[in-house]
Amino acid sequence: MTLGAGDVFLLPHGTKHVVRSRTKGPDAAIVTEYRNAIRAKSTVGAQPDTEIICGRLWFEAGDDNALAAALPDTIVMRTVGQKSVERFRRLLIDIRDELDSEIVGSTVIATNLASALFVMMLRLHLLQAPERRSMLSLLHDRTTSRAVVAMLKEPSKDWTLNDMAEVAITSRVTLVRAFRRVSGLAPMAYLAALRLDLARHRLSETNDSIGEVAATVGYKSEGAFSKAFLRRFGLRPGAVRQR
Repeated sequence: MTLGAGDVFLLPHGTKHVVRSRTKGPDAAIVTEYRNAIRAKSTVGAQPDTEIICGRLWFEAGDDNALAAALPDTIVMRTVGQKSVERFRRLLIDIRDELDSEIVGSTVIATNLASALFVMMLRLHLLQAPERRSMLSLLHDRTTSRAVVAMLKEPSKDWTLNDMAEVAITSRVTLVRAFRRVSGLAPMAYLAALRLDLARHRLSETNDSIGEVAATVGYKSEGAFSKAFLRRFGLRPGAVRQR
């Protein structure tokens, strides 16, 4: 994946990766310096023409957070021309200043600023990606949010439209109309897509068998799960596990 100036690259599931020059390796040795919580690497005796800021954030939800699990393995956001890039820059400066200050509480403040930055980046991604934007919109809409949260908490439940309408505290007709208006999908179609997103993540991140993964997201038969997975992603569940 080729990145340019201003790009933001997220790995929501901590995927292993390598960053390198598009043309060649370093011209000289690389030196590493530590300043508080920041590790700085630079090429000895060379004037830098590129600066890359990297960070890692652990959040407590882990694999139990269905919303996080539904995110893709990699996210690239083009921030050139986006108003949000200035907010990202200000937060990064604040994080650096807090860590440099070494004042009591600076680490806590920097950590919370990093959490805010991460959430803002995810929000930008959800707004930019048509196939993901519906998640943010559905959670924002008062009529659909209760139903979506319930699906995220219990993806394996044998959901019916009546069940969804009940947790959403609305009628079936109103719920269907709201889902179609916000996401372009009916509630049951949205649930099917969500289940497969969650299943793909579990196949990549756990050692659960394909049958166990299928049951976790509400499929009673491994065959039905495999066919639905193939239609959605163009490959069988076993191929994801092999990768």
